[in-house]
Amino acid sequence: MGELMSFLYENMILLVHTGALAFAVCLYLTRRQDREELLPVIGFLSFCLLDDLVLDASATVPVFTAFYDRSFLTSPSIKSVIYLGMGYFTLLFWARVRARRFTPIQTAALVFLGLWLFFIPLAGLNAATNWLYFTGYQVFSVLTALYALWSLRHDPPAQHGRWLRVLVWTVLVMSLAIAAEDSFVIFKVDSYDPDALSIFSRNISEDILRLVLCGLFFVRYVPGRDSLPEAPAGAEAPAPAETEPEPVPEESPAALEERRRAAFFRSLGLTDREIEIMSLILDDANNQQIGETLHISQGTVKAHIHNIYQKSGVTHRYELVRQYESFRAGPPA
Repeated sequence: MGELMSFLYENMILLVHTGALAFAVCLYLTRRQDREELLPVIGFLSFCLLDDLVLDASATVPVFTAFYDRSFLTSPSIKSVIYLGMGYFTLLFWARVRARRFTPIQTAALVFLGLWLFFIPLAGLNAATNWLYFTGYQVFSVLTALYALWSLRHDPPAQHGRWLRVLVWTVLVMSLAIAAEDSFVIFKVDSYDPDALSIFSRNISEDILRLVLCGLFFVRYVPGRDSLPEAPAGAEAPAPAETEPEPVPEESPAALEERRRAAFFRSLGLTDREIEIMSLILDDANNQQIGETLHISQGTVKAHIHNIYQKSGVTHRYELVRQYESFRAGPPA
């Protein structure tokens, strides 16, 4: 019964990650406006799936189990590649969702993580080095989450702020739970006897975190969530009242301009923050004025403007304004 439950559990995790990855790839191929965010999601889920395949093989294939347990404690290259890949795509996702570039601090954190994962196993085969190895990645996750919370507090996003906070808090809490579970398993369950080596590789808290992340990913990117509900089957539509139609008020120039801008922004696939900056550009505000109005740094302003240039296919501000003027000269949206 235990082997059957373990088999079902392993395949359930594998199925969820495969489905989430396939869904992300489909969205990437069909949704232009979210491609910058979806690429790191695809990368992260790919490494989650690779980790699942390795863990499944270590649990079901005896030859691979013995090889994996012994090689893991001397040169855990497979797990190190997985951790580095997940760490890189985590930082890349945060940069993309905040419309920023990959900073030198993020690069330094990733390099430090790689050095940690490489040098710690060289200390020898024992529980302490195994614990330090796993704890290094969890410390990386906790520090990344704390930095994200600080960033959200000092520069609130214009879009999906609540979703981002739930995501970050989930990573923070579950990373601490993963570290606690690793500590118990490594010092109380695993055996490091060369004649009876037994390493319990799967972490239940880590599985829960990845399942929750898949759920949050679905909530964030599922299409059609804002569609109106259809009328119940068999229900008759109420007969229209026989009243004189009210005259439609003439649209003011300001409202027409706002509607045209909204249509132009949608055509470029801009994010909410990029829309705010683009509106100020059209109002002839410079970078300093944009930063002061939105309470963001000059570097953040430049990063957003660079993304707007890429989406609109221009290289200068005057080209961007001229592109809008051409759009504005057309028929009303």
